[in-house]
Amino acid sequence: TRLKSQKGGGDLDGLLADPEAPPVELSGFSDEQAVLLEIAETNVQERDQEIQKIASSINELSAIFKELAVLVIDQGTVLDRIDYNMENVVMATKKGVKELETAE
Repeated sequence: TRLKSQKGGGDLDGLLADPEAPPVELSGFSDEQAVLLEIAETNVQERDQEIQKIASSINELSAIFKELAVLVIDQGTVLDRIDYNMENVVMATKKGVKELETAE
């Protein structure tokens, strides 16, 4: 573990900030407490890794939703063009029907 002995009341922040720090002797702790402390530290590191994975997944999901939004906008534009063209076809058809009726 990287935790500093409480005996000297040392600075834990410096050690905790450096994941590459060498293990420090745990004087002042019983063997059981030292094992529990190591387990707790391992749990904290595992949780930190899982939180980082979750954050990464959320960022990926955000990118997917942004891409989806672009696709939805593009599809909306296509639908608007189809609707516009259908209106033009209806008007042209009505005009053609009137011309046929007058031609008879």
